[in-house]
Amino acid sequence: MSDSDFFHLITDGCSKGNPGMAAGGILILDSRGNIIISKKVFLGSKKTNNEAEYLTMLEGLITAKKMGIKRIKIFSDSQLVVRQIRGEYKIKKETLKKINKKIMEILESFEEFEINSVPRENKYIKIVDKLANDKIKEIIK
Repeated sequence: MSDSDFFHLITDGCSKGNPGMAAGGILILDSRGNIIISKKVFLGSKKTNNEAEYLTMLEGLITAKKMGIKRIKIFSDSQLVVRQIRGEYKIKKETLKKINKKIMEILESFEEFEINSVPRENKYIKIVDKLANDKIKEIIK
């Protein structure tokens, strides 16, 4: 498969207070790199940062699945979440285990997927980070 056969999902979740008010930002890009979905999601008032990262990724995958996407590359700045999904790190928190299980079930339904961590300086990570923070600002108003 060439890179041009894949859609890209970029996610970032944040929690103000850890645990605290949580939100996420989601981008889905088509195979040519055009942004086709830009989404802010409110995740709750008492979530940890890791829960926010996981829940945002779950929401992004649900969105991609509803769109009929078959091949997806997922990008997150959370090395912990990426490595836990890859099975490289154990998951200790029960809440994260439950979300991880849901993510794994959705990932199995894709024909092909990849998941990678990218630095916070990545231009798309900066966009989803802003989406997440903007959502929290909207809720606090």
